[in-house]
Amino acid sequence: MEPPGKPGRFTSLIFAHSVLDGVALDYCRVTALAEPGAWSQILKDRPVTLEEAKGRPFEEMLQKHLERYLDQLERESLFRKIDVIYRICQPAPNAETIRGYTFDRGRLEQLDRLRHEIIHGAALGQPIPEIEKELAYMLDTANHLMSLIALRFGLKLAGEHLRSFILKARQPT
Repeated sequence: MEPPGKPGRFTSLIFAHSVLDGVALDYCRVTALAEPGAWSQILKDRPVTLEEAKGRPFEEMLQKHLERYLDQLERESLFRKIDVIYRICQPAPNAETIRGYTFDRGRLEQLDRLRHEIIHGAALGQPIPEIEKELAYMLDTANHLMSLIALRFGLKLAGEHLRSFILKARQPT
């Protein structure tokens, strides 16, 4: 068990996962703002009633359905959000966004299972080997997703181009 009143490895893992999930949703919203039309393929099979479509331009209907979809996506898994980002951004295989970082869905799935076991009590008291590396990996994943979006839409991440800072700051381990 973790000492009361002091956040520890379990709390940190749960918090980091929540942050990554929220960041992934926000990044989905950024893609919708940057280019709503990029979502056409994802939304193409959503039902539209005649009453909804009557006299409305396509862009207005797309925006309405996009907002509904993003509201629904908020309640879905981290992996669903990441899948949407990858589908919208369509990065090249093994695209380098952060030096030394490789996206590993399996690793994130293991961390998600561990988070679930902690929340439901099955993993309480068990050691989490290399928790600092796992927390850093989740932060790097958030930065990786941000970089994918910046690359796809040509976005500047900060006054001094945060993307290049991330590439320079992260050295292979």
